[in-house]
Amino acid sequence: MKSKNDRKILIDWLTFTVGVDALLDMDKAYHEREFFESVRYSGANILEKACGILGLRLADVNFLERRGWYGYEMGYVCGGIRICYGGCDTVMVDLSGEGCRLVESLAVNHDWLRVIQRVQSFSRRNFSRLDIACDTFGTLKMSQIFKYVEEFRYISRWKMLPRIVKGREETVDFGSPKSRTMLRIYNKSLERRCKVDDSVEVPEDWVRCELQLRNDAVDSFLREWVACQDVSKVYFGIMANQLRFVKSREKNLARSVTVAWWRRFLDNSAPIRLLYNGGLAYNLQSLEKYLYGQAGSSMKAWLVLSDWDVDTMLDMVARRKVNDRQQALISVMSTLRKHN
Repeated sequence: MKSKNDRKILIDWLTFTVGVDALLDMDKAYHEREFFESVRYSGANILEKACGILGLRLADVNFLERRGWYGYEMGYVCGGIRICYGGCDTVMVDLSGEGCRLVESLAVNHDWLRVIQRVQSFSRRNFSRLDIACDTFGTLKMSQIFKYVEEFRYISRWKMLPRIVKGREETVDFGSPKSRTMLRIYNKSLERRCKVDDSVEVPEDWVRCELQLRNDAVDSFLREWVACQDVSKVYFGIMANQLRFVKSREKNLARSVTVAWWRRFLDNSAPIRLLYNGGLAYNLQSLEKYLYGQAGSSMKAWLVLSDWDVDTMLDMVARRKVNDRQQALISVMSTLRKHN
């Protein structure tokens, strides 16, 4: 993933589901035929097609079969890659941090944004979890984080007080694991040393800031990512919006000055808000449902009254501006059509 100096952005967890009917007709869902021309399209190859979304060739991955997993009848696992189906009308792909690293190692021409856009192209899909982490090596210090949190010298979007853990683990958690968003800032050097023997070299001053996003918070992050094509810009922008460490906490929070070391970590990024959409995920099918369902009768009435003057209607529509959600959809579909 993108790096800035001593900071590295990485996907550390990804969970999504797609409709099994759409998956079994994947060639109609998106058009990367050159990559998928070797895939046999039959109902018995759910595992192979799920691997195709990730850019994996089944021959390169040694999956073990499991039964009764996450509420599904069938499951396949390789390292941290889990693919589950059966008993319902969806297929679930669950990648832990280990699974994400395995996909990066094995996938053909791996690109996380392409994986995201493949999933987004399905009419029935849902992202339930996305962990975006930033590894720093010297930019942040846990002792400094602890000091500012304990002295209440921070401004946070999370309502609950942060959870602080010291000892064999050094962690500050903002938010709850069950909430839409959670931030974990922790000593990765210490965590790694507790898991490996002394012969393994562990980087010094390794601090990880990990955003854990769920459901519509994931959709919000991905819309921004697809729109700007830069995961670092989105990550640091959302971090700038969610948390600030300040010199002193003023009564007027807007006057509280952000400390230099946190500004350097954020690279002076402009804040980006997480925007949530209620109801169904916005995609081509939901756009068409609105256009021909709710707005269709109004368009027909106008055309009848204007003697079916389609050119005038097209001219009026062409002058309209699209909103951020519509622009993100246009970006996704345009990218996919380039591979047609």
